[in-house]
Amino acid sequence: MKCSKYEAVIKPQLDVIRLLIESGAFEQDIISTLGISRSTWTRAKNEHAEFGQMIDEASKVGVFNVEQALHKRCIGYDLDVPRSYKLRSVYYDENGKRCETERIETVMTKQHVPADIEAIRFYLINKCRQRYSLNPHAIELKRQEIEIRKTEVENREF
Repeated sequence: MKCSKYEAVIKPQLDVIRLLIESGAFEQDIISTLGISRSTWTRAKNEHAEFGQMIDEASKVGVFNVEQALHKRCIGYDLDVPRSYKLRSVYYDENGKRCETERIETVMTKQHVPADIEAIRFYLINKCRQRYSLNPHAIELKRQEIEIRKTEVENREF
């Protein structure tokens, strides 16, 4: 009996597929990497509920990671950065001659990455649309336009 593409190609790679989706890979890129067609991928998602559910869960993890990164950019953060310093030491040998040695020492220092204004703007516009709209009057105008169209449709005779 012939083995399905799901059993032969997709199922052995489920862990890799999950990691790729969680890290933000697009489905089309994964499909190309696996060497299968879009229809095979779609059929596998529809016929194998656990596969479709795994893709949904992995996508949610990816979105959560992006949201966390955006939030971090909005509030600023501290970063450990290695810095190298050249240290020179002077000493005198047993004959009284001045000698110098140099060495490079690396230490970790904290560097503050300030909040990104564009990230804050993007976050607020998308999360608190009512309070931080680019055009606050446009939302109200759109609502009124929708109400007018509803009234027109209700009054129209067919």
